[in-house]
Amino acid sequence: MFGYNNGLKCQNKFGKEISQFRRMRNELRHFLRETRHELNTNDQTIAFVHQALPTANELYEIATAFDETILSKTTSIMHITDNSNNNSEPLQPPPPG
Repeated sequence: MFGYNNGLKCQNKFGKEISQFRRMRNELRHFLRETRHELNTNDQTIAFVHQALPTANELYEIATAFDETILSKTTSIMHITDNSNNNSEPLQPPPPG
C-alpha cells in the first residue's frame, strides 16, 4: 500500500494545507481572546460579542477536533510506512497458500 517514499509524498502534499489550517485556527484563537477582552472593557461591543462568541467558540472546537483527526491519520500513515522498513517498494500481498 504505502512505501516510505509514498508516505513522504502524502505528508508533503498535505503539509502546506495543514499548516495553513493551523495558522487560521490560531488566528481564530487570537480573535476569541481579543473579543473576550473587548467584552470586559467596552460596553458597546457586548451585544455583538454575545452573538458572535458562541459561533466562534464552536468553530474553534470543530477546527481543533479536525486538526486532531488529521494528526492521528498522518501518524497512522507514517506508522504504516515505518513498518515497511524504509523500503520504497509498495507492500506486496501475501503469497497464495
